[in-house]
Amino acid sequence: MARSTMATYVWLISLLNRRGKMTLDEISHAWENSSLSYGKELARSTFNYCRNAIHETLGIAIVWDKKSKTYSLRQNFNSSDAVKDWLIDSFTTLNQLSMNRDIEKRIMFEDVPSGREYLVDMIEAMKNNEVLDITYEGFYSEDGPKRYTFKPYGMRIFRSRWYVVGAKEDNDFIFSLCLDRIIELEPTGRKFVLPKGFSLKGYYRGCAGVIADSKVPIEHIVLRVRKLPTVSYLISLPLHQSQQLKKNKDGSYDFSYDVRPTFDFLQSIMMLGDEVEVVSPENVRADICEKAKDVVNLYEGMQATKK
Repeated sequence: MARSTMATYVWLISLLNRRGKMTLDEISHAWENSSLSYGKELARSTFNYCRNAIHETLGIAIVWDKKSKTYSLRQNFNSSDAVKDWLIDSFTTLNQLSMNRDIEKRIMFEDVPSGREYLVDMIEAMKNNEVLDITYEGFYSEDGPKRYTFKPYGMRIFRSRWYVVGAKEDNDFIFSLCLDRIIELEPTGRKFVLPKGFSLKGYYRGCAGVIADSKVPIEHIVLRVRKLPTVSYLISLPLHQSQQLKKNKDGSYDFSYDVRPTFDFLQSIMMLGDEVEVVSPENVRADICEKAKDVVNLYEGMQATKK
């Protein structure tokens, strides 16, 4: 098999994800035209090997339909499977760059503080339920770095940053740490028991970001948008998975959310500037209004200073 085994797996998954059902001849023809094949055909034995390996290593099934004599990805493989989507997108990008080095200088990536230095260690600790010794300095730490004996329960990525969710070894209060703010990390060899019934999805229920403050109740929040480009933007990139859309008689659109109005969600609204208006509830509308006034006062104060 050509160049990279994983590259081939990702190529096949991406092909079927884009094209849907395909016969083996169609897959083989697409393979011959790809830069991975060096013009060689895809043998049935090689295809079957890849098909089995993809299922074993990535958990993605390529199923055979006897009636149409086609292969396709299993129906439950869709955009809601965020882990597989993220994995495929990452590998696909890497594959394309490695195969097209003549244009790599024409592609720019965002330099993000991913915390990749501790990513593998954190995943291993989660897998083994191992307590970690962590030295950590948050963005708002006024007293310098802090040390935690930390039980990692789960991880998530938000706005290009990895976060680990867990608790200190001596209590069960759950909070999150940003991986790129970790200064040192050492395994302790000590084990912990994951709380019975813990669910990362449940922990973040109603949250539109990494802040999971259960003291902030979930509210039904309605945003009004009048500009079609912003409507399209929010449809393609929802602020929260609970997003619902309704068109009004005057041509405007209402986007509604059942979400906790924490700093993360309010910040997302503020980032849209005058493109959206908070219709309800009144307390969230008032919060955004106050934040907008603070911005205006900041700039007006700067102008007064210059004069």
